[in-house]
Amino acid sequence: MSALVAKDLHFSIGGKELFDGVSFSIQKHQKIGLVGDNGAGKSTLVKLLEGKLTPDSGEIAKARDVELSYLNQETNIEDCKDVITYILSGLKRWKKAHDAYESLCKDIADGNSPTDKQLEMQSSLAQDIESLGGWNPERFAENVASKLGITLGSTPIDKLSGGEKRRIALARALVSNADLLILDEPTNHLDIETIEWLEGYLKNEFKGAVLLITHDRYVLDSVVDKTLEIDGGKIYSYDGGWESYLEGKAIRLEQSSREESNRLNKLRRELDWLRRSPKARSTKQKARVQRAESLRDNSPKQRAGKIKSIKVNTSQTGKDVAVLEHIDLAFETKTILQDFSLLIKKGDRIGIMGKNGAGKTTLLRLLTEELKPSAGKVKIGVRTKFNLFSQHRDVLDLDKSLLGFIADNRDTIEIAGQTMHATAYLASYQFGPEKHSQKIRTLSGGERARLALAKFLLDDGNVFLLDEPTNDLDVSTLGSVESMLVETNATVVVVTHDRYFLDKVANSILAFEGDGKVTRYESYQQAIALSKAPPASPQGQTNKPKIEKSDSEPKKPSKKDAKGLTFTEQHEFKDIDKKIEAAEKKVTAINTALADPSLYQTDKASFEELQKSLATSELELSELMSRWEYLATKDSAT
Repeated sequence: MSALVAKDLHFSIGGKELFDGVSFSIQKHQKIGLVGDNGAGKSTLVKLLEGKLTPDSGEIAKARDVELSYLNQETNIEDCKDVITYILSGLKRWKKAHDAYESLCKDIADGNSPTDKQLEMQSSLAQDIESLGGWNPERFAENVASKLGITLGSTPIDKLSGGEKRRIALARALVSNADLLILDEPTNHLDIETIEWLEGYLKNEFKGAVLLITHDRYVLDSVVDKTLEIDGGKIYSYDGGWESYLEGKAIRLEQSSREESNRLNKLRRELDWLRRSPKARSTKQKARVQRAESLRDNSPKQRAGKIKSIKVNTSQTGKDVAVLEHIDLAFETKTILQDFSLLIKKGDRIGIMGKNGAGKTTLLRLLTEELKPSAGKVKIGVRTKFNLFSQHRDVLDLDKSLLGFIADNRDTIEIAGQTMHATAYLASYQFGPEKHSQKIRTLSGGERARLALAKFLLDDGNVFLLDEPTNDLDVSTLGSVESMLVETNATVVVVTHDRYFLDKVANSILAFEGDGKVTRYESYQQAIALSKAPPASPQGQTNKPKIEKSDSEPKKPSKKDAKGLTFTEQHEFKDIDKKIEAAEKKVTAINTALADPSLYQTDKASFEELQKSLATSELELSELMSRWEYLATKDSAT
């Protein structure tokens, strides 16, 4: 049974047709993902479903008994008295059921004896109340708030950060237990642990339908059983999550390409006939003329161009980008870092993960020397120039036009050693001519994120510090960013909750675990595997694989070793960089081979052999890195 049906929707903004006959339905209990490029109309569609916008034509209908709850990108909760009051205001269904139950109980008490129908209704309403949060909704709301990292204190709402307000609005939507939840980018401002909780809640506990708009590809793959894509004013439907969507879209585009090729061939033949016989056009086969015109007019609509590749301004760094030695840092009574040491080398792509407030962004502020440690040293390489992408997008001047902002009112910009017209640069980020004179404040959240990225990459830095770069970016743009970082072998330190991004980009992970403890892992998958490994056995043995503690400081030489490198070790230290480089190339080559999707299908034995070889090679590389850290520390002791 359908919870909501949209039929033949047409909608235009500023003369641009955004939806051209869009139709879809959402069944009760169905989990649907909505994807599409920034500007394709995802958030606009939510506003149409919510009733904040009215379609030019078409119909949106929901079942009479269906309760809807929305989480929009723009959160406005300032009018509410306090946090718990705002969250509990989402309990409309609970209040309706509770009021009906109380009224029925009063009728029963006032009567002589309850009828069977009254008792049956009383039991049904009691079950509804239980399913909607129980008899103590405050406890249910507090539990959801706790899972989302919300403290139900007395802090005025207007003093909260944008991220805190966003989480509060999400809590309100979840406690509503609506029949249909429409969630627009719910994972923004959530840490990985909280995202995993939300993923499990939507998948296993929430019984209603969900329309989910998110750039988090792991959430899409785990939660949704159907994916809708907005592309070129149309909606395309695919069964399954992110992986199934990619497979389905590849097939659709391949078929579309064949159909377009056939259409163009027919058009050429018709036009050739028309040109060969001007006299015939006026006397014969009017139907054929009309057919040629139809083929011309029915050409697929031009879609906004995808960001095919990203160019960047970069200069060369030294071998050692930055060194942090025995750093201590605390805010009041909270320890952020304790005896923390880190070496960032050229080509490192370090992902930073941990709970909100653990100190992830603080590390970036240490690197840019915005913060000073209470103990220890931060040494920045002579040729290192950091380029910071802030999660707050505070680089944007909302009152400027796109063209004025991106080029400072110049006609051209310099990018990757080339001069490029500013309008062409904007077009490469999917901003057509109609957008160039617009004020930035008129852009959607996704468009603002894309514009901030375009501006960020114009800066002449050689080390990228990325603070939540994935928020509000569409998956197409994210894919281009991921490819750029990997293919250019950029040096990156990235704070993000996007597990897919970390898995694809990072070649090591710093996990902030609280109380000043930070652990470094060789990959995102290793970080996840070790963090979820079983606890120590009763005998005191641990089931976790042993890894080097490269997060705090290299393995310290003993007093006996502290005299300096031996003659043999000096030669080993001189040659170890070449061995590390060779090991890295081997790991990269194996990963490249494994990235071929056809390998598993065509040669499963080779695929399995490569996997074994990768595990061995990564272990060799890890041992070489640990040995290098040992020798470097011993060498510096002399």
